[in-house]
Amino acid sequence: MWEQTKADAPAMARLRACVALVATRMPHYIRLGYNGATDRAMTEEDLIRSGHGWCNEQARVLVALTQIAGLPSRLVFAHSRDGKIAHVVTEVHVDGKWVLVDQTEGLVFTRKDGNPLNVLDFRMDADAWREADALYRAQHARNRELAKDKSFWDAGHGIARREHPLELFECVGYHNYFVH
Repeated sequence: MWEQTKADAPAMARLRACVALVATRMPHYIRLGYNGATDRAMTEEDLIRSGHGWCNEQARVLVALTQIAGLPSRLVFAHSRDGKIAHVVTEVHVDGKWVLVDQTEGLVFTRKDGNPLNVLDFRMDADAWREADALYRAQHARNRELAKDKSFWDAGHGIARREHPLELFECVGYHNYFVH
């Protein structure tokens, strides 16, 4: 996997390697079936060593890894208009375009043809929204099946219960999070 993060590797391969590392080495608490402390005040290195985390912690780690791999990235704070669901995800700049990543789901948003998608694409293109929404629903279903406690997954991750999980991106905020 580390070969894919070298500077001469294709940018999308570097991104996917970083996402895989976060998804496998630092699964979300919900995947593990338990609830942990919400403010652990850890460094990115400590978060990886902990072996689990919340979406905001996973996003911080992904941003750090992608920046180290030479890919500019930023945190995206998302929530539904009704405020009932919220999530922290990441956008990574790959080959001249921002790409949305849900590191909790291990998902890099792309269209069926492989072209990357970001939040703005969802708002500007109804076809992109439909493609991404279907992709997100399918990924949620797969990940719910992997969760140790299905009821905890549904209770803690309201996106999975929504007919259209992209409702999560009705309100977004961006934060440039730089590795020092």
